[in-house]
Amino acid sequence: MLRSPSLRLLLVTLPCLLLHACLLEELSPKWKLDKLRVLGMSASPAALQPGESTLLSALVVDEPQNRPLTYLWLGCSADPHNQNRSPCSDSEILKTPSLLLNEQGKPLENIQFLGFGPQALYTVPPSLFEALPENHPQRKIGTLGMVLLMVVAEALPPIPSPEDVALLIQRAQDKLVDSQTTLFRIPVRESEQTPNQNPIISHLLVDGQPQDNSSPLPLKKGKTYGLDMAVPQESFEEYAETTGVGTTQKTETLFASFFTTCGELEDSFFNLATSTRPKLSSPDGKDIEPCPATPVQKLFVVLRDSRGGQSWQELSFIIQE
Repeated sequence: MLRSPSLRLLLVTLPCLLLHACLLEELSPKWKLDKLRVLGMSASPAALQPGESTLLSALVVDEPQNRPLTYLWLGCSADPHNQNRSPCSDSEILKTPSLLLNEQGKPLENIQFLGFGPQALYTVPPSLFEALPENHPQRKIGTLGMVLLMVVAEALPPIPSPEDVALLIQRAQDKLVDSQTTLFRIPVRESEQTPNQNPIISHLLVDGQPQDNSSPLPLKKGKTYGLDMAVPQESFEEYAETTGVGTTQKTETLFASFFTTCGELEDSFFNLATSTRPKLSSPDGKDIEPCPATPVQKLFVVLRDSRGGQSWQELSFIIQE
């Protein structure tokens, strides 16, 4: 277990290609919920064809402050050639989102404000691949729709003006207010096969027992609990991957990450097919820090498939003597 602050500072986030999201400024252990965090993002459906839309959702926590949050969703037009020519492909955008706005605070060409709440709608234009010949392989290989989410721990006016939005983004960039910026990628291609579905978490398991989260789960002080989840077999989807050299049949790999407001996690990130399962150790009055003052603690799990699908679940718990 990680009990040393110096060891915690060595922890880094998982590669963005694996997570399909770049989470900035991760200093504490990835599993520890002690500040504003974007834990996951999902699109439903998880993959698109030209002309289709998807509902975007974000799992955001702000522990222990739980402040009012503003969600700023920006959509970047997909590059039909998949050559990273979208404005959102620029790594500087993650650090400086104001580059996507003009002097009036409005989005640049090929950038759209998608919404200001926990959910937003992203649409791929029907004409995405029209510049390519009908039999061009890139239509089947596909490209990526880009979505930038900035979550800021400050409220906008009920009907914000472009100037209000630009000011809030600038305040976040200047670190005058807490924020998290995340880039999410949505596969887009012409395909006759069934599109990717987000994986399903049937229920969480604590020491092998299924949990329904109808009431906080009582955990004993100073005890270690095994964590797992039940996932239906259909979430390990089979699919055909098309590249420039042909088509290959594959089966999805599923990865999961646990997060907690209390206790310490071991093996918090794992491959459902091969990895050791996580363990949650509750505070013991010695090496493990006490829980935050709030009586009810939270445990989250985010499940991701190897094609970008995501889902999550929450479990509430309390610590007892």
